[in-house]
Amino acid sequence: MDIFGRNYETTLMLASKHPFEQVHSPAFSHSGHRSPIEARLGLNGCSLDLLIAHPAPPALPFWAEEQRTLIDVLHAHLTDKDRFILMGDFNTTPWSMSYKNLPGKRVADPRWSRTWHSPIPFLGLPLDHVFIGEGLTPTGFHSGPNVGSDHMPIFTRLALDPSCEAGPDQAGLAL
Repeated sequence: MDIFGRNYETTLMLASKHPFEQVHSPAFSHSGHRSPIEARLGLNGCSLDLLIAHPAPPALPFWAEEQRTLIDVLHAHLTDKDRFILMGDFNTTPWSMSYKNLPGKRVADPRWSRTWHSPIPFLGLPLDHVFIGEGLTPTGFHSGPNVGSDHMPIFTRLALDPSCEAGPDQAGLAL
């Protein structure tokens, strides 16, 4: 889709050093043209659900509606899951109405994680987020350097809850 000279189609990619049990793009009805990617990792007998999403920016009314719909669908989809990671460029800030319906707990304080940068120093917005379910604990988070995109990469480390007996090389996850 080309609006205002910008292409808003998106490609999502998911990679892991741990094997995936399944990977698919859920066919959420009414979620617009931007389908998320969902994957399940098996780690020491525990399952971990990963979802990557990139809703449309709310620049036009129908994109704003698409964004709200996808966020609502993600919330309903993850309601009954304990161990999940939801991440992506949500094109929404922590003070927006759409943000308040994102499921889970946000990793890191959004006031200190501007991920969409501005050419004006000290300006930018936290549009990229990582949310986690009850079975995970954040142990680190930071925004990366400018890599030539209008967004900066984000890095987080997560620990699985103690009920998942981790081996020496699987004590935590790095995203």
